[in-house]
Amino acid sequence: MVLQTDRAWRLAGIGALSSALLLSACTADKLTAPPAPQKPSLVIFGGKCGSGTNTAAGGENQSGQVGLRLAKPLIVQVSDVAPKNGQVLNFVVTSGGGSVFANVVQTAMPTNGPANGCNGIGEDSWTLGPTAGPQTVEARLVDPNGVTLTEATFHAIANAGPPANIKISAGDMQSALAGTAVGVPPSVRITDQSGNPIAGLAVSFAVTNGGGSITAPAATTTANGVAAVGSWTLGCGPNNRLTATAAGSGIDGNPTLFSALGANCWNAQSSTMPTPRATLGVAAIAGVIYAVGGYNDAAPNIGLATVEAYSPITDTWTTKTSMPTSRQYLGVGAINGILYAVGGHNPTPVATVEAYNTATDSWTPRASMNTPRSSPGVAAVNGILYVFGGQDNTSTDLATVEAYDPVTNMWSPRASMPTARRNLAAVAIDGIIYAVGGFVGCCTPLAAVEAYDPTTDTWTTKRSMPAAQASLGVAALNGIVYAIGGYLGNGNFAATVAAYDPATDAWTTKTSMPGPRYGPGVATSNGHVYVVGGYDGTFLNTVLAYQP
Repeated sequence: MVLQTDRAWRLAGIGALSSALLLSACTADKLTAPPAPQKPSLVIFGGKCGSGTNTAAGGENQSGQVGLRLAKPLIVQVSDVAPKNGQVLNFVVTSGGGSVFANVVQTAMPTNGPANGCNGIGEDSWTLGPTAGPQTVEARLVDPNGVTLTEATFHAIANAGPPANIKISAGDMQSALAGTAVGVPPSVRITDQSGNPIAGLAVSFAVTNGGGSITAPAATTTANGVAAVGSWTLGCGPNNRLTATAAGSGIDGNPTLFSALGANCWNAQSSTMPTPRATLGVAAIAGVIYAVGGYNDAAPNIGLATVEAYSPITDTWTTKTSMPTSRQYLGVGAINGILYAVGGHNPTPVATVEAYNTATDSWTPRASMNTPRSSPGVAAVNGILYVFGGQDNTSTDLATVEAYDPVTNMWSPRASMPTARRNLAAVAIDGIIYAVGGFVGCCTPLAAVEAYDPTTDTWTTKRSMPAAQASLGVAALNGIVYAIGGYLGNGNFAATVAAYDPATDAWTTKTSMPGPRYGPGVATSNGHVYVVGGYDGTFLNTVLAYQP
């Protein structure tokens, strides 16, 4: 009985001991479990193996010119990985658009360079991208499957290259009233070959043509590469020129040229008409201005037969074949390269019509008008020549209108003007003929403006000129009628210029001529209004060009 009890105790003790040992073993197993694997380390080389903070030695925070390789290589060092050498690194451009040389490298122990003798070193070189500013490259430690384990980021600043291009930034092809500044000061932008702005570069501006002036001609480019002149005041005409020259050589587009138009102004042309005269007829054909007839002290009664041609392009005059019939106060019109000299005074009003062929420099008689007319208005629309008003050989001011067809060589009557007058001027715009100013009686100038529509053979009264004028010149340019010079009454001649816009039926006063002119010839060519001859107390041979 005792033996059984002892055996039971022993068995119970052994069981308890086994349980304790088992619990102890489990507890011990938990406390001594191996730690998790440590993450590998990848750092920019700091100047010493395994330590150091001088990351510049590893190529961090460099600067250089866009598109060029940085002076120092990119160096990283791995740790907490075995083995340190033979690990795979990827160098990847992450901003700036540059490139690296190798892209994929294995860590090793270099035998020269800043990391000489250090294990776990990876190197690559970095060529900066084309855009100035911050750029970055990542060095990535990857496992055999290409999964990134850790990375280090290199930073660099890309600086613009040398000046390579200069281009207009703003302010080209402007227009302003002559004698005033353009609205936008001209400016240029200077960049390197990749289009990055060049800051701090000297630029000089200079007027090279047109007679204008500038302020603040010396400028320096801003951070955006832009340099601007202070202001540009224009001279008269379309040939205002300004240059911008950047300091340095090898800059494409240097110097850069700006153009501008100085408007509403007059320029005297260098060449003068060979024959001074007034009350001549003038028409432009193929850009050449033909001055026909008129009078001066040498022909005060019968007028002149003289024909002279002016080329605005070359600023030269050429003498042409004279008219068969001398006359003054005539009207002229052009159709298909033929100039028609109509009516006039010699020494009384005539009905004569003669046609001048500019190609052959020859004259041909044509059918006379039904009514002799001195000082008529003449204009052509759609191949038909129209003659308005004038004075007949009974000294009657006329309101009648005649139309001439060159194909049939015949004249036919049309609806009369509302206002009878002589010494008027006529001009056509968009198929409508405008009869402007003139005399009635002796000798009252008129401001009247009446519009004739050949299609309907009807007249419409329009807004009168700002001032009453007779023996004036008119021309049409860009849809605007220009009324120039003439006689104001009481022995006063006009230098004034008024512009009429048919779209608004309104007149605007423009810059006056340098001096008054009675009976000038007026025509348009090459974007200008030309005034030829006239009388200001002396018979004139000068030529003026108006820039609208």
